[in-house]
Amino acid sequence: MGINAKMGTTEPNSAIFLTDTKKEIEKKINASFSGGGATKEDQEKYGAKLDIDIPYQYLTFFLEDDQKLAEIA
Repeated sequence: MGINAKMGTTEPNSAIFLTDTKKEIEKKINASFSGGGATKEDQEKYGAKLDIDIPYQYLTFFLEDDQKLAEIA
């Protein structure tokens, strides 16, 4: 049994699959854990913890524009 047979079978939103549509991928990323603050005020005061921010981590792999990534950070 390969890794893919075990991963994500019980929770379809626990992984992004090559067969996912763009809409499904966007939904999964938007619902994932963010390294932001508990409130808007905390987020603005302390900033994000980018090392644990899942959407940002995806961007480090898929966004080819380093300047844009720096702006987002």
